[in-house]
Amino acid sequence: MKIEALQQTATIIRKQILDMVYHAGSGHLGGSFSAVEILTDLYFSQMNIDPQRPDWELRDRFVLSKGHATPVYYAVLAERGYFPKADLVGFRQIDSYLQGHPDKKHTPGVDMSTGSLGQGLSVAVGMALAGKMRRQDYRVYALPDGHRLECSLVDGEEPGGFYYAEVEFGSVEESEAFVPPAFLGPEVTEDPSFHMSEYWQTKIQRIKQV
Repeated sequence: MKIEALQQTATIIRKQILDMVYHAGSGHLGGSFSAVEILTDLYFSQMNIDPQRPDWELRDRFVLSKGHATPVYYAVLAERGYFPKADLVGFRQIDSYLQGHPDKKHTPGVDMSTGSLGQGLSVAVGMALAGKMRRQDYRVYALPDGHRLECSLVDGEEPGGFYYAEVEFGSVEESEAFVPPAFLGPEVTEDPSFHMSEYWQTKIQRIKQV
């Protein structure tokens, strides 16, 4: 695919990401937007894949180590033909197969379930070594996580909507040495009221009351 066509595809994917996060009321825009061109080039120009055979043994593999960037991952997979683009509106909805983090068992085209930061690169290396041992000619690509700042809006159109900032690090040492600037506000990592389990319990209760 020529560069102009790749740019047009990337623009379509960005619009799909915005639409997905808007309908879900939550999602990681920054981490998704930063990877649009990378995934567009991989899936539409570089990787040897067949959307009609997502489990093809000789396909190239991709591992999204920063698993929370699923908006870009799902948008690319849908645009490439792994599942209907109409399903993207189900992102992060109850009973949808498009969860907040990649799920290999339920989402066509996903090669590895991820979410815990730092695991993707080691898994990708394992996949590559397995292919080498089996004398299978495929490549493995990984989009690693690292030291970055993301700001997200959760449930922006609902009462109780809020912003939060998430800082990711490449190592434990980096995280321990980090001094957060004042504009980030209070640290809530260890606050149980901000854990995802608490968030979803509260959200489900609100849905039941509607």
